[in-house]
Amino acid sequence: MGMGPFRDLRVFQDGRRAVGREYHLPDGQRVDLLCEERTKRGLGRLVAIELKRENEQGTVEQVIRYIKALRTLFAPRKVRGLIITAHEDLDAASSLKGALLDGYEIEWHCYRVDFKEAGHGD
Repeated sequence: MGMGPFRDLRVFQDGRRAVGREYHLPDGQRVDLLCEERTKRGLGRLVAIELKRENEQGTVEQVIRYIKALRTLFAPRKVRGLIITAHEDLDAASSLKGALLDGYEIEWHCYRVDFKEAGHGD
């Protein structure tokens, strides 16, 4: 699917069709992007990806709810979370540490956007 945290991921296939963006859970929640890890040994973990432009309070808790719902829906598959934001947040980092201690596997990455003028061969 790409590089960095998206390396070795593919969009989750619900039956025969790729789900793509916003996977709707039975309780009404919507995962921004649901993927699964590519493996040579069969089904890899599901990966619930939450994309944020700005840091919002409760994002870690939101991803924990997704993980719980997906574990129930797709038992016995393993599920992990991935949060992508524009900036780091100390409160969110503290929540993330607590989630990790509670046994939830969640990664948090920040993105950076660079612009360059096209057509200059750089």
